[in-house]
Amino acid sequence: MPEGRPTVLRIWEGAESGSAPMLPSVGELSLAEEFYRAEVLRMPSRQTEPLTPLSLAWYLEAEQLRYQRQGCWLPAALEFGRHTGETVLGLGGGLGSDWVGYALNGCNVICISPIAEQRDLIQRNFDLRRLSARCEQAPYSNLPLPTNSIDVACLAGPVSREELPTALDEIYRVLKPGGKVLFVTAAARSIESLYRWLPGGKADEAGAFSLLANPQLRVSEIWKIMHRFSEAKISRRHLRRAEVPTLLRLTPLVILERLAGRLLVYKGFKPLSAARVDAVAA
Repeated sequence: MPEGRPTVLRIWEGAESGSAPMLPSVGELSLAEEFYRAEVLRMPSRQTEPLTPLSLAWYLEAEQLRYQRQGCWLPAALEFGRHTGETVLGLGGGLGSDWVGYALNGCNVICISPIAEQRDLIQRNFDLRRLSARCEQAPYSNLPLPTNSIDVACLAGPVSREELPTALDEIYRVLKPGGKVLFVTAAARSIESLYRWLPGGKADEAGAFSLLANPQLRVSEIWKIMHRFSEAKISRRHLRRAEVPTLLRLTPLVILERLAGRLLVYKGFKPLSAARVDAVAA
């Protein structure tokens, strides 16, 4: 089992009065389905009847599909099992499966989305599992959190290129000195760059709320915009065999993923020296 991977909870949505959480207002059902597609990274070919949207089984299916095959790297990359007892801030995140993963591993979770409907969907995900989390709607440019209050911040988007600098300013502000930032974004140079030269392979389309819809950045751009963080590293992940051009399919996928994966995962820390700066400013 991958490190920190969420376990499947068997929860009875029973008949006891008040036992089931209230269904939030999520607007049109099509929006909920759009977030579902973002969550699973790639829609499966259905062999059975679709599950009832917004039910516990629907959320659990989205979680299972998210961490199967194409997303099996996510639990370890996002370090679900490494931050027990710490306060984790999740920004974005589809239906909230990643934030549930932190909660199941003993983290105190705060989820913030700029979209009210997404906030409601994430809150329902936690409520159906009987898990606690603080879910709020707010722009990434103005996080409703005290300075130096967060141990780990994970930005999973979607966030536009224009919004990104102010979002990172706010993440830096709310992180404790020594706190960790995780940022997942689309790679500007990935397997798709080879399609003009080599036959075969086709990249999945990125939905509006998918990780793949984040800004396509070069590694050099990430180093530049994340310059205030320290002890940083960037890794490439996320590649399906069907996306690989025919002539490269004999190459082990794990090697191709590190060279031409479609997502970049940045990890860094707010310097401890920031505590001295804050003390002087105070």
